Amino acid sequence: MHEMNAGIWLTFVTPIFLVSAFYFTLSFLLHLKSDNIRLMTQSKWGAVISLAIALIVPAIYQIVVYYQVMSY
Repeated sequence: MHEMNAGIWLTFVTPIFLVSAFYFTLSFLLHLKSDNIRLMTQSKWGAVISLAIALIVPAIYQIVVYYQVMSY
């Protein structure tokens, strides 16, 4: 039963990180125009980390589920 709960949480977590990656990307472009190096770097890393989490977490979840199904 706990596998299904993880799948449900995954459907909420992934879009949140995708939206935050989009937000940080827009912030990066805004700070790029204003020549603020510190905020530009922080926004860039925020976008990269958010996008990485949004893409890697579902992939890891699919691999775990695949191995659990194949073990039966």
